[in-house]
Amino acid sequence: MLRFHYRFARVFFRRAKRLSATGKSGRGGSGEEFYRAAYGEIHMVLRYLYLLIPVLYVPFLLLDLYGAFVAGDGTPGLIYFDAAFYVCVFGMLFLLNRPTLRSDSFRLRFVCFTATLLLALAGTIQSVLTLQTGEDLSIFALSVLTVSILLRFPDRSRVWIYLACFITLYAGLFWTERLSSLLIQNSAWVGLFTVVFDRVSFLALANNFLKARRIAALNRQLVQEDFKKSDIISI
Repeated sequence: MLRFHYRFARVFFRRAKRLSATGKSGRGGSGEEFYRAAYGEIHMVLRYLYLLIPVLYVPFLLLDLYGAFVAGDGTPGLIYFDAAFYVCVFGMLFLLNRPTLRSDSFRLRFVCFTATLLLALAGTIQSVLTLQTGEDLSIFALSVLTVSILLRFPDRSRVWIYLACFITLYAGLFWTERLSSLLIQNSAWVGLFTVVFDRVSFLALANNFLKARRIAALNRQLVQEDFKKSDIISI
């Protein structure tokens, strides 16, 4: 039984990788359709995220302002981060809602990649800034795990996003002299779970696409059978 499940997982993983490879090469067919469907889903999720994040972030902005100017125990870097963050979010929201974006495949991929990288790096930079007063990587973990679970890229774009986040994290920890064994261990666990969730999410994406194709093929077959039945009845 274990051997059967292993063979099934290996065959399905190869099929999913083949979809990704044919879509990246631009050969058309099911691979290109897989790419369009995946980036269409990412674009839809990003539009909602960039619409909600500025509103949900307002309480944290107020807390940062209170800590920096009233209580005196805040981090000044967070104020500059908040200002740059809002400028980038509103600019990216404008790009994501351009009506001509969906018609250009290359531009859609570039904007989705840039918008995802911005969110992931924003969480990483905020983690580095808050680590000056503690040892918590929850914001960084949320950023990279969101990319692996919610924003399911069909190609290796997500790998570059993960690398950028981890390089930024360790560079920031080294620069602020906060690179401790506890943070290294926590970030290693975040990286491990990111890889696992990324693979599972990619396989789920390919499985949903293949299942939708089978359902569409069955629907077309039923329609054809219905036409044949109508012709026989009319005769």
